Amino acid sequence: EPNRQCIGARLSLIRGERACLFADLNSAENFANAAAVLFELASEQVGVGDAKWLLASIWHERGDTRRRDACLESAIIDYRLAGDVVRMDACMARLLERAAFRDPGAAGARLAQLFTPENTYPPLVTVWIASALAIVARLTGDSATSISFFLQAQQAAQETGQIRKAILATSNGPDAFAGLGYLDDGRERTEHAWCLGLRGAWAAR
Repeated sequence: EPNRQCIGARLSLIRGERACLFADLNSAENFANAAAVLFELASEQVGVGDAKWLLASIWHERGDTRRRDACLESAIIDYRLAGDVVRMDACMARLLERAAFRDPGAAGARLAQLFTPENTYPPLVTVWIASALAIVARLTGDSATSISFFLQAQQAAQETGQIRKAILATSNGPDAFAGLGYLDDGRERTEHAWCLGLRGAWAAR
């Protein structure tokens, strides 16, 4: 029975992710909540955290940053209880990426405390660390460093199948290129983001 519940929860989570990617947020929320209930019944703490990760995406799309961050903070607790360090690190980096828009200086300092450049992190974590560092650099006037981190985030996102995140990282890079006067490079990155969007049926021809 616990295995059956976990499989049902994963299927619900997949359907919720798909709904979220196509902006059907009400359906996505219903699927995520259903998955969370099933994971709770099966005492599957990682799954509970994954459901909250999806809920954070849903609240982000709705513009409710308070609920988004609350979901991520709660997911960190779930991952910590489950002993899943990779997911926990990804969640903390994602929180700091969002925080970078509010206070890039503080977010950059916290990133330096939690994630040292000497360490090698899995791509799932790297995509959020690099994206956070890119935003910090961009908002503090270091366009060259921002470009480097956005490219790193894009590569890690594609490697882990996070195509929407890869599109965002790719499309944010042109602003930094424009800041340095490299308009042709910026246009090339924009076209690459558009091509990624076509593959995911998110862009019009």
